[in-house]
Amino acid sequence: MFLAAHLGHASPTRMLEEMSPLDLVLWQAYAEAHPFGEIREDARHGIRSALFVQAHSKKGAKVAPADFIPKFESKRQKHMDWKDQLAYAEMLNHFFGGHDLRAV
Repeated sequence: MFLAAHLGHASPTRMLEEMSPLDLVLWQAYAEAHPFGEIREDARHGIRSALFVQAHSKKGAKVAPADFIPKFESKRQKHMDWKDQLAYAEMLNHFFGGHDLRAV
């Protein structure tokens, strides 16, 4: 969903219909190498804020970028058992127009 929004698609489903599997992998690799989005913006804001405070503090305040980055509770992803993994693989296979060779 995040990549779809970043690329200007209102629907992740429509984005995946228009995007080849190779393009999706390339975008994922790009996002891994050059993160973008809210988390990255929070980090940049933290860096700027820490520099500003240090530069304008009479006593040279000891602050770190992390002091200015909001901390949100992250939901732990549940571990997928083999049945969930199989269902996910079947869904992706169907979505990308693959064929289930087990039925042959």
